[in-house]
Amino acid sequence: MKDGGLDNAVKNVLDALDKTEQPADWKKNSVFSKTRQITQILGNAVKVANAGYPLGINATQVTQLFEKLAFYGDKTDQPFDNDDTEGLATHKKQLGLLVSVAARIKV
Repeated sequence: MKDGGLDNAVKNVLDALDKTEQPADWKKNSVFSKTRQITQILGNAVKVANAGYPLGINATQVTQLFEKLAFYGDKTDQPFDNDDTEGLATHKKQLGLLVSVAARIKV
C-alpha cells in the first residue's frame, strides 16, 4: 500500500529544513505547511492501522507521531523568535527526527 504521498511529503520537509539556515527561513521555506502534508497523511494512516494493514507502526504510535508533528504543522510561523538561532537548531533537529520516523511508515 506504498505510494509517493508520504515519501514526497517527507522529502519536501527535509529539503525545506536543509534550506533553513536562519530563523526567518523557517517561514520563507514553508516548513509548517510542508509538515502539515505529513500530518494529513498520518491522519488517514490511523484508520489504515486500525483496519489491520501492516504499516510497521500501530495506530497508537501513529497518533503520537501525528500529535508531535502537529506542533510544527499547525503553525503559520516558526516556533521561535527571529533572532533565536539556538531555537532554530533545536527545532530543526527535533522535526528532522520526527520526520525520519514518519519516513519508515509503510503507507
